[in-house]
Amino acid sequence: MASKKTVDFISLLVKEDLLQLILAVYLGEVLKSFFEAVVDDLIGPLFQELLPRHSKKVKDLTFVVRGVEFKIGNLLKQTTMLLIAFLLSYFFTQVIFRLLQ
Repeated sequence: MASKKTVDFISLLVKEDLLQLILAVYLGEVLKSFFEAVVDDLIGPLFQELLPRHSKKVKDLTFVVRGVEFKIGNLLKQTTMLLIAFLLSYFFTQVIFRLLQ
């Protein structure tokens, strides 16, 4: 049988919505890792095919303007991840709103 402290702790987690917060943070990290893998291992190589054969990998893309080097590879990766997050958020909210009606 569980001790009173254990029961109180579990009750606190559920009552104060801490369990949902813990799960949200954990799932956020897992999803972040998943989307990084998708962008690095799937979308990145697709972008690579659009570049000339002699160019670098997408993550190493740079351009120079008046001697200033701009590293746009990481920007492309983060922008792609942001667009994926926006699309998923939009579709999930649409599904939830339809279920609530």
